[in-house]
Amino acid sequence: MALYGGALGATAVLVALVAHARLLPPLYEPERLALLPSVFLSSAGVVSGALVAFLLVSWLIKGTGYPQHPLVWLTFGVGFGIMVPFGTGALTPVSIVFLNLHLGVIAPGEILPGLVEAAFRAPQSAFSYSGMSFASTALATVLFGPGAWLIDTANGSRNVIVSRYGVWAVALALSFGFVALANLVPASTLVKLG
Repeated sequence: MALYGGALGATAVLVALVAHARLLPPLYEPERLALLPSVFLSSAGVVSGALVAFLLVSWLIKGTGYPQHPLVWLTFGVGFGIMVPFGTGALTPVSIVFLNLHLGVIAPGEILPGLVEAAFRAPQSAFSYSGMSFASTALATVLFGPGAWLIDTANGSRNVIVSRYGVWAVALALSFGFVALANLVPASTLVKLG
């Protein structure tokens, strides 16, 4: 579940970044960010999505040995959609510090002051990112419930092979599928989604 939540968090970031890019002349068509900034910025979504999914699932499952009802997962999808944008926004200043370090904007000795500044920026960033990513996070909310139900159903299967390996197969297929779609779908389509 944490893998799937992390993938949805990253996908929401990728869609939001394309949807809210400022289009200046002569560039009027939406474009994706370069690979390196996308990786660093979406890492905040990965960590936030994985952490929220892990916490929700560990709270829900907590000793039950059977799959949960699909409506339970839809409800948890709403919780996922509410908490992930705030977590992603709070972690974005930290990912920007490491992006700047990689790009050479800051020196290695400036990491600690950069992280302290990122901690002070986290609350404001959490609220501004959650407002900016409302549509892409709503999409992740809708996708979390059915995907989590599929993973949970595979996990609760009486077939040992399905419960042991099917969980990973479903989680990996859904995770890589959504991240691949966010990277392969034309940017003009992503603007409509975000």
